[in-house]
Amino acid sequence: MEIVQLKPKKIISIRTRCSLEELPKFLTDAFKELGRYSRRNLVIPAGKPFVIYHSEEKTPMDVEVGFPVFRQGKGSEAAKKGVLPEGIYATTRHFGPYATMQESYKQLEEYIRDSEYTKTGLSIEVFRTNPGFTPPARLKTDIYFQVERSEPEA
Repeated sequence: MEIVQLKPKKIISIRTRCSLEELPKFLTDAFKELGRYSRRNLVIPAGKPFVIYHSEEKTPMDVEVGFPVFRQGKGSEAAKKGVLPEGIYATTRHFGPYATMQESYKQLEEYIRDSEYTKTGLSIEVFRTNPGFTPPARLKTDIYFQVERSEPEA
């Protein structure tokens, strides 16, 4: 686990509000749509696909999926041009299936609590391996929590 500074990156993405139960279908459908958009507009990915959770609310979840790009194209009704938020992030890498990721989240939250930083709400998952082709036990996912330096106690 470590604290890192992320620079802004151009992205294409699809954002929605959905329930936890609807999330797997949304992710599948959104990544398929982004793939079609990329092929139609000759957009080349410049990094790994990601999911941004814009708030900690679980019902409904405010979620955005996409990937960094060299050139964004013109956008579409579904696929929007944007920027991956820059800032200071606490990060860790999760190894294994999505079903066990909660433990990595918990460890990262403990790391932040024990540091001089405070979580600001935004979290990002970056898929280092392709869940569609990689056995669950071999999946690698980077988890990022946007943080800010805590105010010293008086």
